Amino acid sequence: MRTVLIALLTILYLGLPAQAQTFITELRLLSNSKPERPRIALATYFEKMVGSKFGIFAWGLVGEKWAEGYVGMVVTPKPWMALSLGVGIEQDRAPYRLGSTLWLGNSWISSITFLEYGGSGFWYKSVVLFQPAKPLKTGVMIERGVGVGPRLDMQLGNSPFVVWVSYLPYDPEKKLVVLDQFYLSIAYKIQ
Repeated sequence: MRTVLIALLTILYLGLPAQAQTFITELRLLSNSKPERPRIALATYFEKMVGSKFGIFAWGLVGEKWAEGYVGMVVTPKPWMALSLGVGIEQDRAPYRLGSTLWLGNSWISSITFLEYGGSGFWYKSVVLFQPAKPLKTGVMIERGVGVGPRLDMQLGNSPFVVWVSYLPYDPEKKLVVLDQFYLSIAYKIQ
């Protein structure tokens, strides 16, 4: 499965010209990880606009014992809105998944919500960030099965590297408090 995902993402990336393309690779660490969540994961996202409002994307996430991948379409009906819908596979008895994303934003505030269904079940993640001053962004993040709490992003100078941390002490579905639960991530982003 991992080999198929890596091959798919490599082929897609090599086939895309440099302009009108987004490439993001993120290494993240989840403290106090539950057995069903990868503690360390590598995520990769490619997007290529094929017109002013339409594009294609590929996404892959590889953890210690689990992986998933998607391909799909991106629509940007307004400069402040992007919608995506993709189909994919994961490591599960029923491997097929559907995923969608909604991004809303401008230069100082943004929101992104991910929804997935199939295979291992329903999942969501949502992040709202406000940029009070460069290079900092601050906001809130919620992820199903992990928790909800504050998030802080910081771009490292003029480099393509972004470091973010999110403290997620409360799981609203389970009404459970886990004080030592956080994400730490470093992302490499080219647009």
